[in-house]
Amino acid sequence: MKDACGSATEAIHKTAVLDMANWLSGGMIIRAKELVNALDGEDYRAWRFEKPVSLAYRTETIDALYESL
Repeated sequence: MKDACGSATEAIHKTAVLDMANWLSGGMIIRAKELVNALDGEDYRAWRFEKPVSLAYRTETIDALYESL
């Protein structure tokens, strides 16, 4: 989950989530509130991927890429 895990700093957290999207083969990144909606059978929003993606991030692009997930 995008907002149900953490790291020592916000930057480390965001880059870890981006790295998951870059390396995992199939999955979903979802906020806790959206997961509750999904479990309740309601509409929800999540970022899904079937294969690893290439989110080449730099310090100045981390925030925008993270928010796009």
